[in-house]
Amino acid sequence: MTTITCLHCGGELDLLSVNCPNCGNKIKPEGAAAAKTKTRFLKPTKLLGALLVALSLGFFVSAYMTFSSGKTDVTITYSIVGLALGIWGGRAFGIML
Repeated sequence: MTTITCLHCGGELDLLSVNCPNCGNKIKPEGAAAAKTKTRFLKPTKLLGALLVALSLGFFVSAYMTFSSGKTDVTITYSIVGLALGIWGGRAFGIML
């Protein structure tokens, strides 16, 4: 169990505690602030979303062109990549998963 020191009274408390058991002072966990900064990277901006949707459309056009030439294995790959990019880019606009 990891412990930290209360800044108010100097007592030891568990890292996951919300209040100090000795003085009742509220403790702001540093782990929560670090978790917020980590998840921010996963949220795409509108500009990045637009670029990803445009890139996914390009992959779908490439998939159609390769399908027309009879290369089905490449078509499947381009379609999957285009779908993944379209979903990720669409999340920025709130229109897809």
